[in-house]
Amino acid sequence: MNIYVSNLCSNIQDEDLKEMFSVYGDVQSVEIPKDIFSGESRGFGFIEMEDNTAAQNAIDALHQKEVDTLSLSVKQYNN
Repeated sequence: MNIYVSNLCSNIQDEDLKEMFSVYGDVQSVEIPKDIFSGESRGFGFIEMEDNTAAQNAIDALHQKEVDTLSLSVKQYNN
């Protein structure tokens, strides 16, 4: 399942997001688009998890979770 996460702080790294989601299952990939000038996070990212149940558990647990004073928005991504 592909997951979209928004409202990320600008200094979060791929490994931070992977660690956060790995608690719920195996993370296949993580991508946080970076600003081409500053190199900082653009405030959103994508996570891919193979197990749909684990992915849904992560979505349920992390949606609206406060990270670095920001409330995450986490949902399934249908590309």
